[in-house]
Amino acid sequence: MKGRDLTEWRKRWGLTQIKLAQALGVDVMTVSRWERGVQVPTPVLSLAMEALEHRLKKGTKQGEEFKIIRPREGQASSPQEGQMLIVTLKADENVLLGDNIRVKVVEIRGKQVRLGIEAPPGLLILRKKLAEIDK
Repeated sequence: MKGRDLTEWRKRWGLTQIKLAQALGVDVMTVSRWERGVQVPTPVLSLAMEALEHRLKKGTKQGEEFKIIRPREGQASSPQEGQMLIVTLKADENVLLGDNIRVKVVEIRGKQVRLGIEAPPGLLILRKKLAEIDK
């Protein structure tokens, strides 16, 4: 998606260039260049826009902010590549994994972080230590 199509898409979802830039983690001038056809979004950012559209279709709670988290250039996007996406969150911030798993930072106390995980019933969630014992 680029140029006029991107502008129409952004406006259809009620996003300003600033809001779109914040959601995608890019500079507002980058969005402007995309809309003017000077540049095109990378494949990763195109996927991020699809994820954003999916999230917008599902709706958000009033006042809920969200940001698409994507790998930086040169950073692997999957564990199979030997790396992982590193995310910095504050207390009460969330990460959405796929459509139905939400990980929330409940509390930060010294070197301990308490996470809350909302997931479909029946999905087994284990600490790595417990998963290794279970094997």
